[in-house]
Amino acid sequence: VCFLGDSRNVIENDFSNLSLSAREQRELYEAASKIQTAFRKYVERREKREKAAAVRIQNYYRKYRRKRMNKA
Repeated sequence: VCFLGDSRNVIENDFSNLSLSAREQRELYEAASKIQTAFRKYVERREKREKAAAVRIQNYYRKYRRKRMNKA
């Protein structure tokens, strides 16, 4: 019978035996760097698109308000 405490020790022992070579660490770092770069670019594009949408909405509202004020 395996109790929770016993299984935790087994998992901890398995993780403690893991080690990465210098090459594996470099590959992992490069992969993480590429993921971070891609995510930052995604966020930048999203923010740019949101800003453009906000500007468009503001322009339409200003145009609407001008037309309405000219009628009055």
